[in-house]
Amino acid sequence: MASIESNSSGHVIYVPLPSLRELITESKVEDILREEGLVEDLHAEAEAKRIVQTSMKLFAILVSRKRGADILKFLDEGISDTDLPFVMKPARAGSERMTLQTNGGRDIRTLIEWTDSDVKSLAKKQWRMLAPVFEQDEHYDFPVAQILPFTNSRQIEIESGFSEVFQAFIHPAHHNFWIFPGCRDRHAVVAVKKLFSSDPSRFQNERDMHITLKRTSGPHPHLISLLFTYKEGGKFHLVFPWADANLRNYWKRIPLERIDYHKVLWSLKQMTGLASALSLIHGFQLPDERQPGRHFARHGDLKAENIVWFASYPGCTDADGILQITDLGLASLHNIGSVSNGDPAGVLCTRTYRPPDNHRNHRISRKWDVWSLGCLYLEFVTWIVLGFDAIVEFAELRGAEGEMYGHR
Repeated sequence: MASIESNSSGHVIYVPLPSLRELITESKVEDILREEGLVEDLHAEAEAKRIVQTSMKLFAILVSRKRGADILKFLDEGISDTDLPFVMKPARAGSERMTLQTNGGRDIRTLIEWTDSDVKSLAKKQWRMLAPVFEQDEHYDFPVAQILPFTNSRQIEIESGFSEVFQAFIHPAHHNFWIFPGCRDRHAVVAVKKLFSSDPSRFQNERDMHITLKRTSGPHPHLISLLFTYKEGGKFHLVFPWADANLRNYWKRIPLERIDYHKVLWSLKQMTGLASALSLIHGFQLPDERQPGRHFARHGDLKAENIVWFASYPGCTDADGILQITDLGLASLHNIGSVSNGDPAGVLCTRTYRPPDNHRNHRISRKWDVWSLGCLYLEFVTWIVLGFDAIVEFAELRGAEGEMYGHR
């Protein structure tokens, strides 16, 4: 049976959906039923159709364990693909012998005839056929044994105080998003952000920000799109499109030996777009009528490293690509009546972009982000006029003064 290695799940094997559909066809199942004498010839076609339509994965699991002949026993119990994954439990209280239940907690009588080793093997190997199909905006709670359809995953690309990010490729048959026209057969390249904290509130805060902004205002071209989230091994993960570079690396990668009209125009468009995205974060109407009034959020950590560049993106017609704000991990949402609801001491914003409110110990407001955006624009203009080396030199000069005044 055709299979692929998932190196995000400990270098284990899974069978992608196209391979399952290619191998478990009605004609092939019908042949097996006839050859094994499991049904009368008169009923073989109908039973094969029932197996493929309702229990393709279950049948593939049983065949891989050389127990394909038991498929009709499972079906007679009313067990199908919707009952997967099976869950292991003791056959009786205090017994060392194990058996399996459906995901709904129903005992599987057929397994009484199986040996203990066969039951354990079924419980372990079933995951090869159960790689999920990811849907946009969904959240998944995965058991430790779950095999994810990630291939060619890279080691940690980015690490911060709160999370680490790695690149992964999702099999084209196992997602329903991030599809360019004519690219349906290509893997989705994604950035998987794994939070260090197991505290659900930190995760829920970032997820809710993305979901609420998208649902109230629609996708913004300059705000990163959250694809889906999942929990695995007690850790929360957020999955985004993989960008080609962050803005600082983009400045470093693209040398400007002279002022280029087209690049200047593109830069101004991007700066305008980033301001528009930040404005969306700062103020919007919640759809819940039980919470009337304008609400606002702040980003909390605007910097060049949290602006990403896509060379191409769905809906973007600019040959130079597009910039997007990312990393809403420090963002928070407040009612307009609670302006400045945050303590600067608890915000780990990069020193270069901290506003005067930080060392004056003022409460944090949206002005914090506006200051940071202004600092970002100053670096942007420095790059346009003098290039990336000037940004580095400018930072070094500010660093000497910054130490003197306790901020940078």
